[in-house]
Amino acid sequence: MSASGTISFVCVLLLLGSVSAQALAAGDGGISLGLAAKYPGDHGLEADPAVLSFSAYEDESWRVGWDCSDWGSYRLTDDPRVVFSGTHSLVKTGRAGSEGATLSLDLAQPTDVLYHRVYARFSEGAVNTRVMGISGVGAGLPQWKALGSAGIRPTELPYFCATLVTEDEHPRKPMWYPYHIDQKGPWGDNWPIDVEFPADRWFCLEMMVKLNAPDKADGELHLWVDGKPVYAKTDLRWRTDPSVRIGRAFDMVYRSKPFPHTSTYWVDNRVIATEYIGPMVANDQKQTAPRAARSETMPSGIRFFVDPQRRSKTDREQHMQYGLSIRSPWDGGGDVFINFPEHLEYNTQGLSILRHWDDWENGRVPWIITPDGRRASYEVESPYEKGVIVQASARLATADELPPGTSGVHFSMRIANGSQHPLPDIRPLLCAQYRGLTGFPAWSANFDHSFILVKGKPTALADLPTADPNATFKGCVVQGCPQRDTRAERQGGLIEQDMDAAVSAVESLDGRRKLVVWWTPGKSMISNANIPCIHADPYFGTLEPGDSASAEGLLLFADSDLGPLMSSLKARDRTSFAK
Repeated sequence: MSASGTISFVCVLLLLGSVSAQALAAGDGGISLGLAAKYPGDHGLEADPAVLSFSAYEDESWRVGWDCSDWGSYRLTDDPRVVFSGTHSLVKTGRAGSEGATLSLDLAQPTDVLYHRVYARFSEGAVNTRVMGISGVGAGLPQWKALGSAGIRPTELPYFCATLVTEDEHPRKPMWYPYHIDQKGPWGDNWPIDVEFPADRWFCLEMMVKLNAPDKADGELHLWVDGKPVYAKTDLRWRTDPSVRIGRAFDMVYRSKPFPHTSTYWVDNRVIATEYIGPMVANDQKQTAPRAARSETMPSGIRFFVDPQRRSKTDREQHMQYGLSIRSPWDGGGDVFINFPEHLEYNTQGLSILRHWDDWENGRVPWIITPDGRRASYEVESPYEKGVIVQASARLATADELPPGTSGVHFSMRIANGSQHPLPDIRPLLCAQYRGLTGFPAWSANFDHSFILVKGKPTALADLPTADPNATFKGCVVQGCPQRDTRAERQGGLIEQDMDAAVSAVESLDGRRKLVVWWTPGKSMISNANIPCIHADPYFGTLEPGDSASAEGLLLFADSDLGPLMSSLKARDRTSFAK
């Protein structure tokens, strides 16, 4: 453990040999598709004639054309846990003691109708904030005047402003704060919206303003959340002066009084257009983002998806809350299912941090999957230990992370103990189920095809002795690990010889393809002769209050020989136990 109380781990889960985004089907539940439906993944959307501005937040070029009252409140991040699409997203930070900032874009040409779409993410503990908006001014006024005229009626100054904010008492419940001709007082009105933004997941947020004819009350204000209309008002008087036009779109992380504590929000894939934009679609099936259903027409290659068949609403033992399915890159090769975790517990009594049956009756999916199916992440608070936060992510691994001749996925997990007591002897159980892989063992003879690294050599579990020679449930501990609880010792299945590293493998029945799991620092492994799953679990040790522990990983596919491959993983292993 470092002086800061942070432990760093690396985990690699490999499928050796040579995964679909989640989304609602178009039209389900009243979802409205728009311009984005013509451009899967938003690719090419920026070139559509109706699009005035597109910000993917992939590099600092996004700043061009935008102005900000405090650039320190906006920055890019490449943390895969909070990236919706691509490799980066934009972080909005309301710093404790500050009122925040406004980010604004002045249109090259004014218009009478404007749509403003963004993907947004709110953390559970964030306070209320102003979110985004559209404004305009009359002839001779600078665009900033619309935001700088609080307390002045639009009947006294030719301007309007429509701002989406969240309520003080309900920081994820939005309402409108509009300045318009018929407002009740000098300050903008407060119009409630009957919806609540989700916490800790990406959602699509789109607003629209249409100006009225100067002599009529036919102006409009609309809001869509994840493509569903949640607010519509069509009798507004935004103006009486015909020179008032829409001239600005803006984003805010701002409060009229200072932020009581630092609050963070994220946005991605912002579009400003003169036509309805709608949610991003994942592929040519016209599916909506960010969650996509499994699609048999997904392009070949590794993809992530959540399989609804693994999420029972009637039997908690068949509900895998943190399960993630991974499409293998082999043609017709099938899928791997990862319980990430199956169980996460602490101390010798096995007290709970996470369990696979968590929230099984409500059915909320924790995983956030990008439309291309190449990134997945979640962040949850333990239902059992208040203040204990678990973060997990999966993404396609980069070339420098992969052993030669493999392809795969990078995993990470982080546990932060924000509780008031220690979490001794954390025991993760991360299960890789391979029954969905074509040509791999299923319900028998698994020990003949499963291997661990012992004395520098891959050794079949069938050849490793245990106290009970007929044990069907075997486990092994990494050399030097102070935690020697594998669960297998209770059934006489503890392997007598410690393993070199937390690296496990299973091969296909013909021996050509392999699945390998590796964690560092590693704790132990388990395997069942009659259940098609393997484990190699990490060592988290004990976390005192305020401590955190991180783990990184890979999921790889290849057909190389196990000996050199497992040895290469051992060579890069960073397991070290305190003496």
